[in-house]
Amino acid sequence: MNTNSRIPRYYAVWRILWSRITSGYYAAGTRLGTEAKLAEQFQVSRVTIREALGMLEAEGLVVRRRSFGTFVADDVQARGAVQFTGYLEDVIYQSDAAETVEYQAEVTTEVPADVKSLFGGGPVGVVRRLRMAHGEPRLWLIDYVREDAFAELPEAELRHGSLLSLLDARESAPIISAHQSIHADVATTDIAEKLDIKSGDPVLYSKRTLHDKEGPLAFVEMYYPGSRFSFEIRLGRAGRNSL
Repeated sequence: MNTNSRIPRYYAVWRILWSRITSGYYAAGTRLGTEAKLAEQFQVSRVTIREALGMLEAEGLVVRRRSFGTFVADDVQARGAVQFTGYLEDVIYQSDAAETVEYQAEVTTEVPADVKSLFGGGPVGVVRRLRMAHGEPRLWLIDYVREDAFAELPEAELRHGSLLSLLDARESAPIISAHQSIHADVATTDIAEKLDIKSGDPVLYSKRTLHDKEGPLAFVEMYYPGSRFSFEIRLGRAGRNSL
C-alpha cells in the first residue's frame, strides 16, 4: 500500500481486502488474521484496520471472531468484480490480487492521435502491463502519462503498484478530477492474444482521463475478458454519506 497517498488509509485497506476477497485470492473461510497482524501487514494503526474490517463486515464479506481474528465469510463466492462508489478515490485506488507478468515503460511520441492531441503533441510516458490471477489473464492496461509527471514516478513501484495512486501521491500536484467510461467491445487479434481469448470474443473496455491543476495528467485504457469480470456500482442517497 502506498503510505504517501492522500487517500484515507482505512479506505485503501478496505479497497485492497475487498478486491482480494471478491477476486477469489482469499477464498471463503480464509483467516485474514488479527487486527494486530493486519495492522503490521499494512503498516497502519489498529483503529484503521478496525474501520476497514467494519466496512467489509457490513457488506457480509468477513466474519470477526473474538480471539481468533477475521475470516472471509463462508458464503462468499469469487466474482472477479470491480466496484465503483462514485468517489474519485475508487478510480485512484483500484487494487486487486492480480500479478503483473508483463511490463513495459517508455517515453515516446508514437502514440494514438487522440492521445497525442490530449497532451499537446509532445513526448508521453507509456506503461503497458498484463495482470494475471489464478493462472488467467485478467487485465491488459495501457497508461499514457504527461511527461513531467511520468518522470516523478518510481519505476520499482510502478511495475506492481497502482499508477494512479503514485500519481496522486506526487508532491507537485494530486489528481483533482477524473472521467471514466465503460462499454462492451470485441477483442482484436492483439488484445485476444494478451488475454488468452479468441479474436472477436467479448471484452469490457474501460477508458479514463485524469486531470491535475496543470491540465490532462493521464489517459488509461483497460481491457477485461468479458467472461471473467463484472462491474458493480454502489449507489447512495443524494446528500448523504453512503460510505
